[in-house]
Amino acid sequence: MYEDCLKVLLIDYLLDVMPSDSLITCEMPFSDSKRRADVVCISDQTHAYEIKGEKDNLDSLIGQLKDYKSCFTSTSIVITEKHLIKAKRIVPKEFGIMLVLDKKIIPLRKASNIKRLDKLGLASFLDIKSLISLLKNNNIYPIKKHFINSYYLKIHACKKLSTNTIYEEVILFFRKKYLPRYKLFLKERGDVTHVEDLIYLTSLPDELI
Repeated sequence: MYEDCLKVLLIDYLLDVMPSDSLITCEMPFSDSKRRADVVCISDQTHAYEIKGEKDNLDSLIGQLKDYKSCFTSTSIVITEKHLIKAKRIVPKEFGIMLVLDKKIIPLRKASNIKRLDKLGLASFLDIKSLISLLKNNNIYPIKKHFINSYYLKIHACKKLSTNTIYEEVILFFRKKYLPRYKLFLKERGDVTHVEDLIYLTSLPDELI
């Protein structure tokens, strides 16, 4: 089964089980845009989903999961039966495993909450405007004009602010960025999600820079 088809099944499953204040987005850039999360469910927590379909392999999965663990409060992999035996063997126990079988999502292992996220990984979600606002709102000065670049602001925030403060800003940023698109998706979706609906949830190419 192709990845987009698995993604559609997962989204419909999440819409049935997630809290009402949650939202969903797809292809979210993270780890300084070096990676993209296939699906992310956002509430006051962030649960990321990495999808492995029939044409995928698990060779790079452990490296992917390491990056997920630094940026999201929980992560699950969504697999077809082809990958089941290997996934159970190699996927660390803190990650969830969900099986797609007969067009149904079957949770096999619940993901654990990651209590210690990486500050820089979190700060990397934020754009320059949000980083400046975060620093100013926490009375952190001065910010010299010739230092106003993304890298400097991320490092400055990580040195001066707690992980929890940065995380709270990230959640606000996600809601501002992704909620309008999610609402449009719900309006256009109909009774079930179709592959064509994914465009409303998917980050655009210029957002991956």
